[in-house]
Amino acid sequence: MLTAYVDDSGTGANDAIAVAAGYVATQHMGDRFQTRWQVLLRKYEIRQMHRSDLETFHGEFKTWDPAKRTDFLKKAHAIIRNCTYSGIGLALVKSDYEKVIANHPGQANFGVYAWCAQGCLAAAIHLWQHQNGLNEPVRFVFEAGTTGSGQFDAILQIIYREQGVSRHTSPRRLVFRGQTNASASGGGCCRL
Repeated sequence: MLTAYVDDSGTGANDAIAVAAGYVATQHMGDRFQTRWQVLLRKYEIRQMHRSDLETFHGEFKTWDPAKRTDFLKKAHAIIRNCTYSGIGLALVKSDYEKVIANHPGQANFGVYAWCAQGCLAAAIHLWQHQNGLNEPVRFVFEAGTTGSGQFDAILQIIYREQGVSRHTSPRRLVFRGQTNASASGGGCCRL
């Protein structure tokens, strides 16, 4: 089974751009990624990687310089390249979303993150999976507890209702899980 791991960024009220992005991998690739990623984080004495902190030298990266950041990123990108099939994602400028999408009847219920996460689903299923001739189900893992997880759950309820999709009969799975929880059973699960 393929798994699409997706995280959000920019869902705060002061952020100009909202993003949902991640990677598609097999279970074996994901396990390999976790092992190699933890080794990398330990080597650089990082407890939790936040790309925005890395780019701005905040948080755990406040003592870093550009050369150390570049060295770390080269190693991180090598792990990502070797342990995933493909990246997926969608970013929306929030002001554009408000002007174009949010004012349409029925669309305002979703929120900008839901639109971004829906783009990741489309990328993983229709663009990437179908283009590569894969028929196996895709399990989607989204971070639980973010502003966007509630928005995305709301859009899924409408999809289920409008398309008659049952959470219990469809082969695709959606999991909202805590950021530090490594098991799928840690969050609420539903089938797409």
